[in-house]
Amino acid sequence: MAGENEIFVVTGSGQAHLHPSMELCNHLASRSYHCTLVVPSTALSSSIPSSFTQNPLAGTVRIAGSAGPPMPGPDPFCHQAAQDLEAQLSGHSARPLCAIIDFQMGWTMKIFWKFDVPVIGFFTFGACAAAME
Repeated sequence: MAGENEIFVVTGSGQAHLHPSMELCNHLASRSYHCTLVVPSTALSSSIPSSFTQNPLAGTVRIAGSAGPPMPGPDPFCHQAAQDLEAQLSGHSARPLCAIIDFQMGWTMKIFWKFDVPVIGFFTFGACAAAME
């Protein structure tokens, strides 16, 4: 994907986080941005429809993820996910335009900052509430 026109969208665990994040990616892709959806588990990635993955302006990156919400204390899944995300960003020839991060995945902000990528917070429950009105 094209780095300078690429936006990373990091989704939290669960369908209620995944669907608003995919809709955001589709919206950005309709405006000719390349979107990379960062998915924090392989179980959740199976919920991504083929129509999303077939879009030439959308892609997915899988990082390690736990089955539940973040818990206090050291999290081995978080550590592995951080390494996965760093490896993905290290492999890019150009810096992404920005990263839009689900509030549940706030810890990824430091990784994007390490690569000088601006970060925007995304409250997926707000997106769901707005869609219901």
